[in-house]
Amino acid sequence: MNSRVREVLVETPKLNDFLRNNVGGRGVVDSNENVTMEAFVIKPDMFIQDEELIRLITALPAYERIKENMGILREKVRVLNEVANNLEKAGVYSLQQWDEFTDKESILLMARGILNAALNIAKEKGFVSQLATSVVMEGAYESVYTATWHYVEGVGGEGFGMQVKEGHPPQ
Repeated sequence: MNSRVREVLVETPKLNDFLRNNVGGRGVVDSNENVTMEAFVIKPDMFIQDEELIRLITALPAYERIKENMGILREKVRVLNEVANNLEKAGVYSLQQWDEFTDKESILLMARGILNAALNIAKEKGFVSQLATSVVMEGAYESVYTATWHYVEGVGGEGFGMQVKEGHPPQ
């Protein structure tokens, strides 16, 4: 619920996500975590040095779709950035604030759909975690509530023995 509206709206495909989803994570490195697919399309060898892997990636239909749709993606990002700016001017920065926002109809349908989907996921996760924390198993934890202190003390004298005594050991 605290996710930022701008981050939800203007999510661009990332190189490492593409690699995880399409080539089993081959080529994923920490330094490329925030590299966009747009940057990779422009100069692939700047981010991946393995030429065989670059050939494999650039031959994938998923890569071709991204490459072909770069112009559309740029326009979508531009429009959604504009929507995010307008929402911020209206005081809407988080999904929680989007949930409470009363003028949703004034927001572009595509942006409303993205934000409502993210909000539903956030609410679902919150509901599930709330359910998980409120489950009480009757009798399962009784020993915790009725616990008492005991200690073991060696018994002097004959042989080796032990006995359990109630309370704390003498200091």
